[in-house]
Amino acid sequence: MISTHPVRTGVCVIGERAVFGASLLPWEASTIVAVDAETGLLDRPGGYRRSLGSGMTLEGAMAVAGDLLVVPQGRVAPLLLDHVQGESKGSLAGGGGSFCIIDPDGGVLHGPGNKDGWITDSKGTGGEAVASYAKGTAMVVGEHVAYMLSPGHLGALDRPTQSILWTVETTCSDTLLMVGPWLVLGGMGRVEARDALSGQLVWEATVPGRVHGLACTAEHLFVATDKGVLTAFGEEDAAPGRVRDELARAAPQSLAPPPKFPRGPTLHFWITFSFRSRPSSIGPFARATPSPIPGP
Repeated sequence: MISTHPVRTGVCVIGERAVFGASLLPWEASTIVAVDAETGLLDRPGGYRRSLGSGMTLEGAMAVAGDLLVVPQGRVAPLLLDHVQGESKGSLAGGGGSFCIIDPDGGVLHGPGNKDGWITDSKGTGGEAVASYAKGTAMVVGEHVAYMLSPGHLGALDRPTQSILWTVETTCSDTLLMVGPWLVLGGMGRVEARDALSGQLVWEATVPGRVHGLACTAEHLFVATDKGVLTAFGEEDAAPGRVRDELARAAPQSLAPPPKFPRGPTLHFWITFSFRSRPSSIGPFARATPSPIPGP
């Protein structure tokens, strides 16, 4: 048994407010809440708790597009909210999905729209769908290039010309993250990094379970799986032969080289522990100093 109103949206920090949604069952009312980001208190300027009524299932990390909050809803298209007042402003067109991203031009991509994968590309938040990508399960978008993950494949699309730059086969088809010049992919029992300009494999490692979450700081890559295990990878002492330091790069004309990885191109296994057991020491985690990595 669980709560009928779990927080499945994560927390979106907008200025001095932290916004999150509580929702699960479409026949129950969904709620959007904004609290003071520093204290967590509701009774501060800009704080609110709004009932959005029934017929919604807020789930997945939210994204900010101007004054609007784009909230994934699973099987149906993302909801649009005025994040200042917490009021509904309709929804996007196209399929549903549990992720949404805002591209550099203010457009919104969301998906996957069904079990086989389907990503919808909307021109801004006006509800107009301009393109769709069949079989897409995850995507990251840069200024010129979009990278899409689909079952068994990873591909790069030149956005100005809509031409395919490259495609490669992969067994990591569950989640995708871009870190500097790398694309990090997760799948069943495995995580790998590929060069963003060519798709070539540059690093790989095994993890317990299917990868459901990826996150990165300046010094560590964190991989979360469905086994309740969080694995962190650092950058020194990479296993011999696992990393190719030099890659032949033939960059497409419209693709500017991304910035260098802050501390070198190698990663190594750092520490693994299970949330189900209490570790005796978290060791290097206590000394880590997370900081954002500049995007491409």
